Amino acid sequence: MKARRLGAGLLGVGLLVPAAAACAQSAAPAADRAYDARLLASATAAERFRGPLDGGWVLSAAGGDLYAFELADHGGQVEGAWRDLHRQGADASGILEPAARSSAGVTLRFSPAGAAPVTVVLGPDLRGRAEQDGRTRAVRLRRRRSLR
Repeated sequence: MKARRLGAGLLGVGLLVPAAAACAQSAAPAADRAYDARLLASATAAERFRGPLDGGWVLSAAGGDLYAFELADHGGQVEGAWRDLHRQGADASGILEPAARSSAGVTLRFSPAGAAPVTVVLGPDLRGRAEQDGRTRAVRLRRRRSLR
């Protein structure tokens, strides 16, 4: 079944609607089509407030996963929370310092309890380096798999 792209969403990807649904939509009463158009416009507008870093992420290095992040990206201003995947308890998580996303990438900073602050510098490909207590290692940021 063919699909038709409606609108441009997060990261420039439009909403795909099966061709059969698009044909059914054209046969729907005008009030239904108007309601559907308003609903699609509202969803598209809400998506525009979300930046490409919005959502769940995992930072990994050669030895495995290091940290999980939940980020909110509002027009390039990034904020969120982090969790150390190798520790448990209240000291294993916290809030990120506010950051700015640009075409050059993003730098995330946070301070684990009882440890040196961590600085993660990522390029536009979401690869980069993590620095802590004078040590640097290559890292990459990837989307966390959905639990659904």
